[in-house]
Amino acid sequence: TLNFTELVDPEILYLIEFYAPWCGHCQSLAPEYEKAATILKPDNIKLAKVDCTSETEKCREYDIKGYPTLKVFKGDKITDYGGGRQADLIVSYMRKQALPAVSDITVDTFDTFKDSENVVVIGFWNIDSQKEHDVFVEVAEILRNSYLFGQTGQKEAADKAGITAPAVVLYNKLEKSMELFNDTYEKEKLVNFIKAYSVPVLGEIGPENYSSYVDSGLPIGFLFYENEEQYKLLKSSVEPILQKCKGRMTFGYIDATKYGAHAENINLKQQWPAFGIQKLVENDEFEKYPFDQSKEITPESLGEFVTLFVDGKISPAIKSQPIPEKNDGPVYTLVSYNFEEVVYDKSKDVLVEFYAPWCGHCKKLGPIYHELGALYSEYKDKILIAKMDCSENDLPPIVPFKIGGFPTIKLFKAGEKEIVDYADDRSLESFVEFLKQNAVNKVEVKVEVERKQPNDIEYGHNVDFSELKTASEVLDDYLDSIYNLNSEVVAALEELRHLDEQCERLRKICKECQDKSFACMDSEQKDDGDKDSSYWRNMAESCSAESLQKHDEKIAITDKLYNLLTRHYDRLDEELARNNIHLDEFGHMVQCDHPKCETGWYHWECVGLSQQPSGQWLCPDCEFTPYPQVVEHNPIDSIMQHAFESFAMYSYPGQGIDDFTLTNHPYHW
Repeated sequence: TLNFTELVDPEILYLIEFYAPWCGHCQSLAPEYEKAATILKPDNIKLAKVDCTSETEKCREYDIKGYPTLKVFKGDKITDYGGGRQADLIVSYMRKQALPAVSDITVDTFDTFKDSENVVVIGFWNIDSQKEHDVFVEVAEILRNSYLFGQTGQKEAADKAGITAPAVVLYNKLEKSMELFNDTYEKEKLVNFIKAYSVPVLGEIGPENYSSYVDSGLPIGFLFYENEEQYKLLKSSVEPILQKCKGRMTFGYIDATKYGAHAENINLKQQWPAFGIQKLVENDEFEKYPFDQSKEITPESLGEFVTLFVDGKISPAIKSQPIPEKNDGPVYTLVSYNFEEVVYDKSKDVLVEFYAPWCGHCKKLGPIYHELGALYSEYKDKILIAKMDCSENDLPPIVPFKIGGFPTIKLFKAGEKEIVDYADDRSLESFVEFLKQNAVNKVEVKVEVERKQPNDIEYGHNVDFSELKTASEVLDDYLDSIYNLNSEVVAALEELRHLDEQCERLRKICKECQDKSFACMDSEQKDDGDKDSSYWRNMAESCSAESLQKHDEKIAITDKLYNLLTRHYDRLDEELARNNIHLDEFGHMVQCDHPKCETGWYHWECVGLSQQPSGQWLCPDCEFTPYPQVVEHNPIDSIMQHAFESFAMYSYPGQGIDDFTLTNHPYHW
């Protein structure tokens, strides 16, 4: 147990891991954490751990919401750890914390300092370089957690480096290269230079370093392979163009057996080998440039494709379903290819539902939205009711927003195409009233709705007496069900964890049996237990079959868990909707658009709103929080992440949601 009273010593730098013994990520981190602690011991940098299942008060004090959480302590200053989870990355990050933003070096310490990290940035100054020096120091303060910065005013050191001051040089030990900054000394330009040349022009990309490639700001060429032969083919094809692309784009191999799903994010099919380029544009969006998978990858074909991209002669690809041959149903089907033509037609108002087929709320809305389309079917030239499947279609570049959840419903008004968010309840009456109030083209439609009369009870009509509960009673019942649901969710997750452990064990046994089978085959002999190659091959096949069966069980439990949560949300919609809330400020909620928001949804009254905000809205906690760079979720990730975050407020240490992140799945969905 850590003695927190020691932390007041400003001379001691601590990295503290807040963990839970059952957490799979904590268990994976443990050997790397111990290795880093041993390496850092001579530096007087201490690593410590706090078990949040026993030190609950201490973890609550530091607002620990998931495991593992790492924090850096230096005296009374506490900051979140922002480095990687491998030993060398932990060591590098903590050594930077112990140093000033810029270290002074001499001709004697130059070589040692230059080789002390994979990426080192050194400024060489003279008496006339105050302006350049000030920009350098400002950039070093910004990037101190990621790179090592040094400076010298000694002419001897500059001569030793073969540099004329003033100058900034980036040394990349992995690339065995040095890059000279040749632009004007502006903060943004120097930051971009350092990020661009700090990543390898060609390397292996995985969850642990993906963000560093994205942060470089350069386009990334992904080379997908699933075996050694494909790896060699891609290597021989890409190497001739590396020098031409240096500083303009980077390339990374991706093991398709582990991360092949990322190919879909670049509009590639899961057919290997494959190549595609991802380019970061404004608002954290990516343009996609997939290499034609009907063509063979060769040095010539790949070189031509990359050259066209670098020269700006090819356009980004958009994922789209084919335009439907018939589109005369009540609800018009939009795809990416026809979105701009239809939605931005100035003569008509277009109400669009952006949905996903797996979304429970979208399924529930389906019949109502279809009925809405039928109401307006004879007025399609004025008001068009439309929908688009966002799991199969990208938003075209002309669209000025991102989809944060499903369903998202927006009205594109006739004329100048002002966009109005739909934020009312999802009843047919409300949709009609919304269009009546907001559409430019005015159309009168009639909605027939059955209503229970106030005297239903008096006349002995069949009445569900559960509807007579007060709003308070219904809410109490619902909250009780949430606590019960919590235990059901935890039980399902524990069962998933158990099945996952079984799958991993079976995979290991299968691998061992395969190795023994190959060993016996190579030697044409039996092993020490008098078992031949066919015996071990049959054992491997048996383990593989059992592992696949466990995998199917995991999928079934995941589906069951999703349905459980969906039914619960449906109950909330049905039961609480019967009780009128008379204050709009409490009856309406708004979602924070920041992807890392811990609360997510707020009542208008709680954040001082009196109407639905237009465009992006950030809560008070997230207003000044920078957006993270994240890998795009696939549908099942989005379902489960949304579900677990929605119920995180009812969990306690031991049931945190941090295990359910895209880059570190505890389960093999």
